[in-house]
Amino acid sequence: MAATEAPPVTGGDAKYGGVARMSAYADTKDWDPKGSSSLSSIQAVSQLYNQIVQMDTTDTALVVCDLCDSWEVSNAGETFTFKIRDGIKWIDGSDLTAEDVLFSMRRYGDLDGPTGRSGLWRNYTQVANAGGVNLIDDLTIEFNLQFASGAFIKFLAVDYVKVLPKKLLESGIDMNQAESIMENKSGSGPFILEEYQRGNFYKVSKNENYFKEGRPFFDGIDHFIITDTGTLIAQFKADQLDMSN
Repeated sequence: MAATEAPPVTGGDAKYGGVARMSAYADTKDWDPKGSSSLSSIQAVSQLYNQIVQMDTTDTALVVCDLCDSWEVSNAGETFTFKIRDGIKWIDGSDLTAEDVLFSMRRYGDLDGPTGRSGLWRNYTQVANAGGVNLIDDLTIEFNLQFASGAFIKFLAVDYVKVLPKKLLESGIDMNQAESIMENKSGSGPFILEEYQRGNFYKVSKNENYFKEGRPFFDGIDHFIITDTGTLIAQFKADQLDMSN
């Protein structure tokens, strides 16, 4: 049995504030990560949502906690049990619990639905809706594998395995639309989607109640969709951009 704790998050001597101006090489195709394989989309969605675990930001060979506090491996490597951090809030003020995690994981694990990259882990587990993913309590979720595999945790850490609010998914709201995200205040991540103009830009602002102390550093990020290299270079020369993806 092994346990992995969430690493501490500190700001150090970093400066806070300001709105970064960033180019995006393509428009956001999918605001709902289910079935998505679009890099431009997940770069947008990753600012709004979290996942159970993630790749470490300084050493991407390591998997660390994101929404979880810790996890344990038991049953000869065939059971992974995750403890979700207590006190995490959706941006509408409601609690994020293991029920949200369960609903999202079973949704991604649906064998009859599109998988994209959000469901790559399902190849290692038992059927998600039939014992593969289980709710233990409000802050604990369990995955049961078909066989022991070190690859499972890596696929669970893929950026697309975001946790979305159960209540919004159950309501039938189209979470693939930016307007739905803004209207329903959907998200748990470091930033909140404030404005979106299809084909032109999207803007996010700092989540003041983000559960990771000291983050984010920016007050916001304005993403401008620039598909032409010449235009991109001209924008940098004119000091209209700070960075590009």
